[in-house]
Amino acid sequence: MNTREVEPLGYADVQALRRERAITEALMVQGTHALAERERVRRLVMRHPDLVARLGQDPIGLRTPSLWTGYVPPAEWNGSPNSLMHRAYRAVVDEAEQRAA
Repeated sequence: MNTREVEPLGYADVQALRRERAITEALMVQGTHALAERERVRRLVMRHPDLVARLGQDPIGLRTPSLWTGYVPPAEWNGSPNSLMHRAYRAVVDEAEQRAA
């Protein structure tokens, strides 16, 4: 059996691993919250056939609007404004939220 000697982890290694775990946990929590928000938004929009239809129109243009995940593109992408797509999705979501209020 071929075994290799493994260097023991030092204090700095353990600290780095702990930080990575904290980062991983933070990302998991953030992802869970983002998923819940997308699901909430999707449910609101899907209650209104006219809003679902708007998802299939320009500028959004989804081929199958009923499969939309609830994702709203960010207002900025790679340092550039993403205003057209963001505003289009945001308008649909805002309308759904107003109707729910």
